[in-house]
Amino acid sequence: MNKRRFDRLLRWSGWTLLVLLLLAPACTPKENNTQSEERSEHLVLLTDAARWPEGRLAALKDSLQDENFRVVVSGYPGERTDELLARLPWLLQPGIDLMLVDPDFLSPAGVDSLKTFLAERGQPQIKVTSLVR
Repeated sequence: MNKRRFDRLLRWSGWTLLVLLLLAPACTPKENNTQSEERSEHLVLLTDAARWPEGRLAALKDSLQDENFRVVVSGYPGERTDELLARLPWLLQPGIDLMLVDPDFLSPAGVDSLKTFLAERGQPQIKVTSLVR
């Protein structure tokens, strides 16, 4: 390549770079000034669904969903604490933030076992709260 062509190429690429630098701010995406949507929390309600009056459990679930919770109801009639703890890894897969425990379903000792289980599993950030009926 002769010197003259090389100089023209350098000049042209310099101008191109300058134009790109001037246009770059106009090409950047517009800032999003809108507030981000509230993140929904994942909640597991541990209860015996058979013990609830008809429609009451559905109403509770609906009210929790209105408060931006994603609700999973879990519990079987006559289930023991060890059976519940055996099923917990499956319940925790989606990433649970809060567990509401029905005191008629799980005793205070069972709630303590649940908290210990979560701490041993490395998930102490999950809040465990008793449900007030």
